[in-house]
Parts: sequence; structure tokens; C-alpha cells
Amino acid sequence: MPREVRRSERHASGMQTLRSLRVRRSFASLTQEELARLAGLNPATVWRAEHGHAISPRAARRIADVLGCHPAELMLEPEQ
Repeated sequence: MPREVRRSERHASGMQTLRSLRVRRSFASLTQEELARLAGLNPATVWRAEHGHAISPRAARRIADVLGCHPAELMLEPEQ
């Protein structure tokens, strides 16, 4: 029988995205709205990504392009 996945486990990778994306966006001195405009996305997409919700690979690539990183780097913990 499959074990039940806890809510905290489901969102673990999303929380990493939250921290990394917010740090990178702040470092670039961009608001969520500015990042969305530069990436050609709806601001809600950036909000969803920063709050641990899934976004499309295309949206992740667009955000990464604006922030000057690889999409996979949005999933990594930022260096302290």
C-alpha cells in the first residue's frame, strides 16, 4: 500500500524555489511584476513560483533567462 505523502514533503522542492527565486529577484532589484513583464509572463506565474507552486518548464526558462541563470538553479539553495 502506498504511503501517504505529507504536505511538507509535497512542497519541499517548492520551498527551495521560493527562497532561491526570491533571493535572485531581489538581487536583481526587480519586483514580481517587473520580472513577469521582462519574462513575458503573467505576474501570477511569478507569484506562484515564489510560493512553491508548480510552473511550466517554459515559464521557468523565461524567468531564468531574465535572472541570468539556468532554470535548474532556481531549484537550488542560494549560497550564503
